[in-house]
Amino acid sequence: MKKVTIVTLNFNGWKDTKRLLESIRKLSYKNIEIIVIDNGSKDESVAELSKEKDIRFIPLTTNTGFTGGCNLGVKEAKGEYVALINNDAVVEKEWLTELVKELEANPDVAIVGSYIENKHSTARHSISKTVGTETLAGFYAKYPDASISDEPRKLYGLSGCSLLFRKSEIPHPYENVYFAYHDDAYLSWKTRLKKREIMMVPKSRVHHEALAVIRRDKKLKKYLTMIAERNRILNILLFYQAGNIILLTPYFIATTIIYNIFAPQKILRHIIAYAWIITHPFWIFSKRRQIQKSRQCKDNAIMRLMSGKLFEESNVPKSFAGTMKVLNSISLAYVKLIGIRTAEH
Repeated sequence: MKKVTIVTLNFNGWKDTKRLLESIRKLSYKNIEIIVIDNGSKDESVAELSKEKDIRFIPLTTNTGFTGGCNLGVKEAKGEYVALINNDAVVEKEWLTELVKELEANPDVAIVGSYIENKHSTARHSISKTVGTETLAGFYAKYPDASISDEPRKLYGLSGCSLLFRKSEIPHPYENVYFAYHDDAYLSWKTRLKKREIMMVPKSRVHHEALAVIRRDKKLKKYLTMIAERNRILNILLFYQAGNIILLTPYFIATTIIYNIFAPQKILRHIIAYAWIITHPFWIFSKRRQIQKSRQCKDNAIMRLMSGKLFEESNVPKSFAGTMKVLNSISLAYVKLIGIRTAEH
């Protein structure tokens, strides 16, 4: 039984973290190390979590974000495998056993993840929802074949809520600059460019509160609104082949315009995100060059697992769903016309 280091982050949420720890202590898989990173909490988190004697507690003085905290946790991990789990989650008894079993049985798989029941959001792998993916522009969409069973399934990517991977293969999963949001898509792209597989394991189940941090911290929520849009665009600029960026530019522009029409309250934060992109060309070019050097497959191998829709019809206002269905038909026709195969084709 290989040792697994379980890493979770805490930010002003020690009660959530303690609930997670209680569920971890009931796991059937016993060869574990638990690391809790506190991301500069201002509440009683440090005092409360310092009382937990069976964990490695690492308090930080500043908030390094989800990406920085996870990267530190992986670096500090002593286990051969590393499991990342959100602190506002509760895991079932076989959560880790099922993940380890599938990772060991599939040498072509780099990352396995859980089947997540989200209480407060529609996420791509929820027990109450269908199996999903991302659009070419980085928004949620359903797979055409979205049936759910207990059989493991290879997907484009996984939610960062619950993941397991080999530390030797992924010693630094995220880009620190991202801070949070679309970091899971970053990891999915980086993994798939190396021709490695990603698998969801339905028997590994997680009950996730979701959005716990931003519901407590309105100031942070505003910042994350900007970060999310910036990171979505960064993934496009960093990972796609140059030719595909050019071909898909009309598609990317259309999704961005529609998104801002749907969420006018976010436009100011989005403008700040676009300004960040414009003012950091050297960082983007440098990071892109680094990522592209690791490429072992073309975009087509990845895009066939993604959606060519603009937006999922169920994710737009009901009054606009009919119009979106028509726009999606046009989008899918355009994507097919330029020679890109997506999950719908």
